[in-house]
Amino acid sequence: MILALQSLGFLVTDADEQAAPDDHLEDLHIEDADNPDWIALGEVKGYTRGARTEGMTQFIRFSMRYAARTGKIADANWYIVNQFLGRDPSNRQRALHGKDEDVAAFGEGCGLVIDTVELFKLLSAVAEEELTQQEARNLLTGSFGRFTFPG
Repeated sequence: MILALQSLGFLVTDADEQAAPDDHLEDLHIEDADNPDWIALGEVKGYTRGARTEGMTQFIRFSMRYAARTGKIADANWYIVNQFLGRDPSNRQRALHGKDEDVAAFGEGCGLVIDTVELFKLLSAVAEEELTQQEARNLLTGSFGRFTFPG
């Protein structure tokens, strides 16, 4: 996931490498070089079944701990999910299907659910030069709720 986000021009840090052993916090710190004051906390999850809302609730703890450590509030919380791992990506339902109210509430708190299927579409658009890296980053950093690639 780090390489995918880096290929869009994000600066990505593996937060687990900085954490104390057995201190389970967010997986990633994601920064935008074009906006050095902006940061997202990222949590990456894989599921053989559909994504779970519990992944969104973890950000309450992550955000509070990040603010206590750094003295600043993260600008976004990205819940990145690879769900239905045994299925062809073209046959997967959208992340947190049927949980629209929960996703909307997460979005109101600067949260974004990013399904890896949608992220792949965005990465493909950049690779095919349909979008620039900056345009792709702007799509992600400007989105809240559930990310859907507009193409």
